[in-house]
This record gives sequence, structure tokens and C-alpha cells, in this order.
Amino acid sequence: MLRTLVECGVALRDIEDVLQDVFFVAFRRRNVLPVATREVRHWLLALARRCAANWRKLERHTYEVLDAQAIEAARAMPEEPEAHAELVDALRVALGRLDEADGQLLVWRFVEGETLREIGRRIGLRKSGAEVRVARARKRLRRLLFRPRMKDH
Repeated sequence: MLRTLVECGVALRDIEDVLQDVFFVAFRRRNVLPVATREVRHWLLALARRCAANWRKLERHTYEVLDAQAIEAARAMPEEPEAHAELVDALRVALGRLDEADGQLLVWRFVEGETLREIGRRIGLRKSGAEVRVARARKRLRRLLFRPRMKDH
């Protein structure tokens, strides 16, 4: 099974995680396992290929190519300073209304630049779990940012 995962392109550092996924899914679906030994082997190898495919889908989000010019351009003065200041203020207000755990996830990811794998280790989840948590936090922040503001009467 290890050879199948390697042939499917799973990085050596992630083999254990993907193999654990394979056996976890196999355990969950043990009631549908084929009876014959040869069929079980083929079933497990097909499962390993599917888990490797899932790993590849998530792994492509791991590495980001940093462009020095793009970073400098992002740090440069905004074209419309007033609009930028309004956006920063709205972001501060929304972050203040966001749940503390969600805010911390967003700070780790987008301010401190931690990878999803590092965030997962901090909160006791795998990379995929951290990815889901960060995505949900972003969605909540987006709702707070773009929700129509209620005017005081």
C-alpha cells in the first residue's frame, strides 16, 4: 500500500497521515469489505488511490510562491487613502465582533503567515481540519464586514 501511495505522488512526509486515512476509512466501511482476500487487497488499493487523490487536492494549497515585487506593491501607499482608511476601520470593527477563536485563526494565518499545517498543530487538528476552520472564520468575517449596518434611530 505504501508503494501505491508513493506512486500516486504522496510526499514521504505525509505518507503516515494518508495511510492513516486509508485505514480509518477502511475501518469505517468494514461492513462492506469484500470477503475474498484478493478482492480486499484490490479494494484497499483503490481506497488508497482515492485518499491520495484527496491529499493532492489539499496539498496544492500548501505552497505559495512569494513574489517580492507583489509584496512591495502591497505595502505601498494605497491609491485611495480615504477609502483604505474606511476599509481598515470596518475591518477592525468586524474583527472586534468576531469570536475570539476565529479571530486568532485569522491572525495566525493572514497576519503571522502560518501554514495550515502549523495552525492544525496548534489547535490539535490535521491540516484539512485547520483549512475548514480558517475558511469558516473567513466566511464569518466576510458576513460581518458586508452585512448592512443598522443605523441608530
